[in-house]
Amino acid sequence: MLRFTKSANETIQFPIEGIQKYGPYDYNTRKRSFDSIRVVFLYKHGTEREQLIKKINSRMCERFGYYKGLSSEFRLNSVVSEYIGYEDDEQVTALRDLKRHSIENSSTERTIVLVTGDDYKAFSDTEHYWLSKRILLKSGVPCQYLSGYRGSSGVGVLGQNPDSNNFVYTIWNVVLSSYAKVGGVPWILKDTVAKDQSIDAIAGIRFARDQSNVGDSKYVIGAVTVFGSYGLLYGVDAQKFLDTTEGGERYTSRSKGLYVSEKDSKKLAEIIVERYRDNEGESPKHVIIHRLGSYDNNEISGLEEGLKNAGVEKYAFIEIFRGGNPRIFEIRNEKASSVRRGLVLNMSDNSSLICTTGDQRYKFRDDIKQPKHYMGTPVPITANIRVSNNSINDPMIVAKNIFNLTGLHWGCGWSQEIQLPITLDFAHKIARLYANGVIPHDNLRNTSWFL
Repeated sequence: MLRFTKSANETIQFPIEGIQKYGPYDYNTRKRSFDSIRVVFLYKHGTEREQLIKKINSRMCERFGYYKGLSSEFRLNSVVSEYIGYEDDEQVTALRDLKRHSIENSSTERTIVLVTGDDYKAFSDTEHYWLSKRILLKSGVPCQYLSGYRGSSGVGVLGQNPDSNNFVYTIWNVVLSSYAKVGGVPWILKDTVAKDQSIDAIAGIRFARDQSNVGDSKYVIGAVTVFGSYGLLYGVDAQKFLDTTEGGERYTSRSKGLYVSEKDSKKLAEIIVERYRDNEGESPKHVIIHRLGSYDNNEISGLEEGLKNAGVEKYAFIEIFRGGNPRIFEIRNEKASSVRRGLVLNMSDNSSLICTTGDQRYKFRDDIKQPKHYMGTPVPITANIRVSNNSINDPMIVAKNIFNLTGLHWGCGWSQEIQLPITLDFAHKIARLYANGVIPHDNLRNTSWFL
């Protein structure tokens, strides 16, 4: 369950219902540092594109279907729109000129830059994406990229035509993501990530091979996300490390993937503690760390040393696997049917299967046609408690914790589509961006700039 107010009794399962009924969490708790949003549309000159972005702006700022508009849904004093067009040879200059909208230059108004792309399948669109992200985020400007789309019904963005009724789902995802990118907190968890465990911080680590230097595959990007016990984002970071997947530094090879050395793993642990300390003023006493795939023995040694040196008394390292052979289904009325989202099967003393996707039988309004909630036969994820030092040792508690964290994806209004917990899903996005040379300004560190 998700919380949008101070009271833990006022909780809702469906993100959009909570936003519409209560407004965002940071608004209700008076923790929001801004009350207005400026939406800047950056686009290449052309009549067709100008008409498209004006229609997108209309969809974002005005009532559209059951969406009431950005100002109304997020309880903002005002929303201002700005259009900036450029010619082919002016793209870089136009991007750099937007530095004036950096978060560090803002007071009560935050800016989100929406960059519209060209043809969805064009290679130039991919280059445009990376160029836009590198320049804007380095300048401290939150941005959202809207990939261009051309279909039989006309032009659009993100695979949808703005004249389609289904575009309301796209708009919800865009505005949720934009709100989080400028520093907003749409919702948190009802309860702590694991009751009676007094967990201070929960973190995720992911790796991606460095792509910033063509032909150089010696390095990997290690990305870290750090959340508080109720799912508040405490900070993110990424570092470039030497890849030890192959060669003498590897101690084991229990599964395919990218690995780093003991020294580099210690650095990741230090980053987790630093991000927590930035928010709470002291080191955490109890930390949970998620990793996609198996921990290498060297990684475990480094993480343990880094945490113990910082005074962390309790910790657990959780391995999460996706894919593989397991399929789970229910028999209803003598017919095979998709299982309910949230089903957990205990597999052993330290592992469980979790259906983070599946049938979500939930509608908050009868007049709304919601996205498909039958997800076929879902592929569960597997959670394994690899190390537990005076920490969680019950795989069912771990499973509930992981499932709850799938509901905190602030870039998506439809939680039944999220397979991994945000600790890992967000870390993947960060690692991919850093690996492609996208390095954000420090003033974006505590925002969801990576969505």
